[in-house]
Amino acid sequence: MLRAFGRAGRLWRRIDALSRILNNVYLVSKLYVLMRLEILRRNKIRDFLSERKFGLTMACAVVMSALFAIYMTPLRLLWPMGPDDMPAWMDGIQNAVGQRYYFRDHFRWPLLDTRLITPPEGLSIAMVDATPIITLPAKVLYPFLPVWFTTIGLWFAVSFFLQPLSAIVALIASGERRSSALLVGGVMAACMPFFLARAIHVTLMGQFVILFSIALYFYFFTNPIRAFWYSVALLVVTLLVHPYLLAMAAAVILATSLSMLGRRLSFWWAPLASVGASATICAFLAWSLGYFRSQSDAGGYGVFSLNLLAPIWPMHSTLMEWIPPLTYARPEQSFEGYAWLGAGLWALLLVAAVLRPTRLVWRRHTGVPVLAVTLILFAASTEGWVGGFKVWATDAHIPFSGMFRASGRFFWPVGYFLLIFGVRATRFLSPPIAVLLLSAAVSLQITDTHDLRREARSLLRATPDEGASTRALRLLMEKKKKLSIYPLYECGLDLWGDHQSAIVNLFRLASERRLTLNTFYTSRPSNALDCSIKPEKVQSEDSLEVYEIEKASPPSNRNCSTIDSLSVCFVR
Repeated sequence: MLRAFGRAGRLWRRIDALSRILNNVYLVSKLYVLMRLEILRRNKIRDFLSERKFGLTMACAVVMSALFAIYMTPLRLLWPMGPDDMPAWMDGIQNAVGQRYYFRDHFRWPLLDTRLITPPEGLSIAMVDATPIITLPAKVLYPFLPVWFTTIGLWFAVSFFLQPLSAIVALIASGERRSSALLVGGVMAACMPFFLARAIHVTLMGQFVILFSIALYFYFFTNPIRAFWYSVALLVVTLLVHPYLLAMAAAVILATSLSMLGRRLSFWWAPLASVGASATICAFLAWSLGYFRSQSDAGGYGVFSLNLLAPIWPMHSTLMEWIPPLTYARPEQSFEGYAWLGAGLWALLLVAAVLRPTRLVWRRHTGVPVLAVTLILFAASTEGWVGGFKVWATDAHIPFSGMFRASGRFFWPVGYFLLIFGVRATRFLSPPIAVLLLSAAVSLQITDTHDLRREARSLLRATPDEGASTRALRLLMEKKKKLSIYPLYECGLDLWGDHQSAIVNLFRLASERRLTLNTFYTSRPSNALDCSIKPEKVQSEDSLEVYEIEKASPPSNRNCSTIDSLSVCFVR
């Protein structure tokens, strides 16, 4: 009996010990669950705050971009209501005149053709840099728009608005999440000197497509299939902006394949395939828009090149205007080869050089240094100049050099990659120091480009000349239907000499009354150009003939007057 009670006691003690163990396990499990719930709650709060912070950052970026576009774009170009609501500089007038003729003509094939210029063959306004991506929709909507409407002001507004936003998108794609870095990167892209200095070329203000291509460069590493389709779409759209920008964007996408091969990633073929697919689409699109009706090789490669000192020499710098101008070997380098990066960006790059994150670029982004070296060599052309000193010269034929003769522009993707690199390099610093450095850099960049912004705003707000000669020409053009200028452009007409403003003014006035033109200023000469064309033996009553006195003489049976050093002939 006692032995049975002893066994029962030992069994009870074992059951009690087991229950205590199970109770402790329960308590530990409960505590673990409560801790996990607390961690999840805190993570949700942190994620919510992070998403809200990101949303506020993007909202600030959109507002900032909109204010920049409003500040830079004059209303008279955005919504032109009169014949004088157009640019006052040569390339702007070329663009506006081409659009006026295109909008007032019927739809033709190719889609950008107008027969009101150089009839009967006509002219594709792609050759006057008319930005097809917005010009084609505007032609459809033209019956509902003001009669003097052109897309020039709209494109300026779009470019100024998307320039900072595209830089922010590129930074986000590179992995940047700091609000200060995103906003500073956007402002510095809007204050990039070679962007502001390009206001004279309306279509080439669309440099945001380069920044979007850089964003796709980074996006290929995270989602190559989706990036493939985005890349094809971007490259096709870029053709509708400008062929130069298309070449730059395609080069950035191709560099992605090199970087992916360097990392031994299996989808290295995706960027190559996207460029190949878009090339097929772009070829058909270029044919349908009339690009192939003009000569692709206009000559001049090596003239409009990059001077290798241009990126580090502070030309047109407000902060360093005391530094003497760069001595260029070729005067054309001062504009097409303008590549100053700005004092703020150079400050970031100097700090990055001290922090030495370049080893990450070489290891993880092999394609970027290769792209940079290739584009710089192409931009410098067959003659490399450092200031006034020639460092190399070669007679080698460079592929696509005739098509892209203004090679100095090809530094732009390098400059934008340096912007992304400089901003991203600050992540190696402690947050307070990084914010301080970014604030100082953006302040330097804004101040350094003050004169460039002022000049760009002044350029956009300038109005065409309305002197006595303009009024006289308007009277002569009344009841006329045709304006013939001799010699023809690309056949001796001097648009770069003393008569430039007078001849361009003729184009502008002719577009007001829709006079057909026998010649026009284009970026590439037409394949149908015939320099043997002579004036009619007997001038018709509905025509006005103009002769550049030093280059052509009117027939003896003409009744002519001299206006702006041009011989203007008409039937009384």
